[in-house]
Amino acid sequence: MVNRIWQYHFGRGLVESSNDFGTLGGPPSHPGLLDWLANKFVMSGWSVKEIHRLILSSSTYKQSSQQRPEITESALMQDPENILLWKFPERRLDAEQIRDSMLAVSGQLEYYHSGPSKNSNSNVRSIFLKKIRNSPITFLKEFDSPDGFESHPQRAATISPTQSLFLLNNKWPIERASAWADSLIPTFNDDLNAGIQQIFHTAYSRAPNTDEQNLLTTYLLENKGKKSDQIDRESLIDVCHMILTSNEFLYLD
Repeated sequence: MVNRIWQYHFGRGLVESSNDFGTLGGPPSHPGLLDWLANKFVMSGWSVKEIHRLILSSSTYKQSSQQRPEITESALMQDPENILLWKFPERRLDAEQIRDSMLAVSGQLEYYHSGPSKNSNSNVRSIFLKKIRNSPITFLKEFDSPDGFESHPQRAATISPTQSLFLLNNKWPIERASAWADSLIPTFNDDLNAGIQQIFHTAYSRAPNTDEQNLLTTYLLENKGKKSDQIDRESLIDVCHMILTSNEFLYLD
């Protein structure tokens, strides 16, 4: 159990073969840590929340995924696959996390916590959507959601041109960007800088740097209507669409 919790947070378990702890499975990368976590799990009264808290507050989890010049060269030579976790393993969000994040940022996520499952066109969290194995939801399938026919101990995280084309052209991401832009128009018309700050804080939980602020300011000002002081809606949709499909939004650093 603690191995699967660790895998959820780092993308790979301390024992990589999550479904096989036998002789045919892989050895643990940190056997002492695995035993220590298992003991903590038992001593906490089998509290999953306690193990989550323990892992998330650790210095290992708090590492950046960015390479550090002072250790990167040596670390890459000794541990090129980052099995010993000398940096945080950069990884893409799961399909459901991407979908739910887009709905949340756009302000369209519907509050729903119990009851029957919903159809795929509902704006509830992905966990409440109907799972029809012969008719998978296009968005979730595109980003490697399991098909439901067999057990999947670990999610695939493919990177393909079809994913980029889907995010660029499919109406679902564009509709999320449109809804988000419509909610931002009053702020942008009142204060352009405040609007840009709001976009970055909502999507990235950080302020824009100077280059980003200047780039978006220039783009939105250049695309204002010639006879209007109002922000051009289509241009703002493009900005929101770009943010929702950016690597920083789709990847966990």
